[in-house]
Amino acid sequence: MLFFTVLLGMAMMIYTGERAEASVSDGIVQVKIDGRATAGKYTEAIDNAEKRAVFKVLSHLTRPDNSAGSTFSKIMLDYHKYVSYSENISSREMNGILQVIMNVSVDVHQLKNDLREYVSERQLENEDLTAALMIRSKGTSEPEIMDEVVMTAFNKGFEELGFVTEFANETAERISVTRYMDFPNYEFSMMKPVKDNEWLVTMAVIGEVRITSLMENPAGNGYSAKATVMLRAYDIVNNCVMGTFTEDYTMQGATAKEAEALVIQKASMDSAENFSKDTLRYWQGRLAER
Repeated sequence: MLFFTVLLGMAMMIYTGERAEASVSDGIVQVKIDGRATAGKYTEAIDNAEKRAVFKVLSHLTRPDNSAGSTFSKIMLDYHKYVSYSENISSREMNGILQVIMNVSVDVHQLKNDLREYVSERQLENEDLTAALMIRSKGTSEPEIMDEVVMTAFNKGFEELGFVTEFANETAERISVTRYMDFPNYEFSMMKPVKDNEWLVTMAVIGEVRITSLMENPAGNGYSAKATVMLRAYDIVNNCVMGTFTEDYTMQGATAKEAEALVIQKASMDSAENFSKDTLRYWQGRLAER
């Protein structure tokens, strides 16, 4: 089976298996597929084609799992919900079997939204809170090294409180290509896979640890560095901002490079500890309401 990526707003042709092909346009997947039933039972054959079309699309959004109670099975029980239009292209009967060839339009937006909701509900039921942490360093002399320091501190801070951090490698790759964007564009770019339901998480934390001042001390005995941390956390389940955090930190170092490294580390560790605790209290309150 070929890997299938939904490219919203574009049109393309993808072959997904025997007698099945799909094109994508504006969030609707057009699937050409066959359906089968006992000779004469056209409605059943059409239903079979529509169900197979939804299965094809869903199986490329999440791992197929036909076990009772699985998210995949729950969505497939209501497969008609995701069929926006279907057209019978041709039909034939042979050896007591009716085969129809259909063009089936599958609403991939609705599929992805429902998949996110099912996954989020399961995570909340199990108190398995998943987080995408997207925090960059800014204004540093060694951005790649400092990005790693920042992300290590935040992953550690959240994981120690029981959060499951996801998409660390993907986040690092996205930060590397958005490093020089201003914050609004950075936030938009980093949040895109979350908002598009490509990253199925309970929450997302985005922000930066920025060097705002680095200067030699007047007495000539080293350097002073100041960093500002700015964070914003999104509750993906309830589609709201769950908290913000802003704080300044200052550290001294024998050299400019040392002062910079120390303040980045200090700011990252302290803010990660404080904000993860605030975030945990938020979710504890949410879970208590259930």
